[in-house]
Amino acid sequence: MSTDWSIAFKPILDLHSKAIFAAGSSSVGKPVAIKEYYAKSLKDKEEADEREAASRPREASFYKKPLSEWDMAQKLFKQEIDTYDKAQQQSKGLEYSIKYRTGNARE
Repeated sequence: MSTDWSIAFKPILDLHSKAIFAAGSSSVGKPVAIKEYYAKSLKDKEEADEREAASRPREASFYKKPLSEWDMAQKLFKQEIDTYDKAQQQSKGLEYSIKYRTGNARE
């Protein structure tokens, strides 16, 4: 066997060189093919951008979950504790502090 690679792979080189020269003979087709390729890639990018924009919610309310009874109970309890805490601190003449708020909540 010859050590020269061009002799060993001559049939493959001939096959591909014919295809390359055949494609090179039509110089008009090359720019059109390039334009089609880039037009397709731009179209794909625009479609991807549209899909991404459509997948995003338009408003922040999309992320807000509906209120349950538990959520409402927590809100009402917090409001009740706030009013009780303010009343207790005013009656005792204390400054607003988390220490007293925690004590009132336990009470």
